[in-house]
Amino acid sequence: MRSLLRGLIHRICSVVASRTAPTSTALVPVHIPSGTWKQVKVGNLTRSYLYTCKCLQLQELTPAEAKSPQIRKCGCGLRYNLLRDLAIATDSTITEYEYALATLPVHALAVQQPRRPAVISADWGYDKAGEVIWSGAPPSSGVQWR
Repeated sequence: MRSLLRGLIHRICSVVASRTAPTSTALVPVHIPSGTWKQVKVGNLTRSYLYTCKCLQLQELTPAEAKSPQIRKCGCGLRYNLLRDLAIATDSTITEYEYALATLPVHALAVQQPRRPAVISADWGYDKAGEVIWSGAPPSSGVQWR
């Protein structure tokens, strides 16, 4: 009687376990990037892509180089590739790829502003009271330029 009861409990437990167990136990490989990527932009134009390795070495790649499937190596020996580090599927569309590139952090370059006019000389003598010589483009106010 005891063995019959144990057998029944064992069957019930195995049926419950088979119905509640996950259907797949396959492991999926996960790629962990060895550094970070940024887009180098001037205005709205992406000039290049900047890769910073874990060893803090910087690698600047043109857009064509960065979008190449070639795997590169840092000076410390770690491998990097923008396409692989974006972790998008190989069968993804161009829209998904462009979106992944657009969501990279931006490293904006400083744009040189036009120089403002500066005072070259000022003459406060008797015959030229208040005459000022400026450099650069004339301001919109009524100052005389030489």
